[in-house]
Amino acid sequence: MPVTDSELTQRIVAASGPPAVDDLTTFLRKRFAERRAEARNLPLGQAQQTVASIDAQEAVLDELDASLSTGKPRPYIDALLYVAGRMGGQFDTHPDYRHGWRP
Repeated sequence: MPVTDSELTQRIVAASGPPAVDDLTTFLRKRFAERRAEARNLPLGQAQQTVASIDAQEAVLDELDASLSTGKPRPYIDALLYVAGRMGGQFDTHPDYRHGWRP
């Protein structure tokens, strides 16, 4: 049975209590910073593609942070949380990853 966005939001928040969203975005920002540093060692074209991908993912996190602080409608925030949870999946083997973040 598919998980609804609302259920996903509840799972993410329940993963570590109310700071779960901050924990997820902090975790993702750290991983993106690591990837950005690694991109310096890639060939120019590949590095540009990697950095562009990181920039796009960070834009989603920026929008999520802004939406939480400005009181955007809940369905909008739920959608951003879903995307952030999916982005976290790329790091699911990292020791700091919390499987409760998984959509």
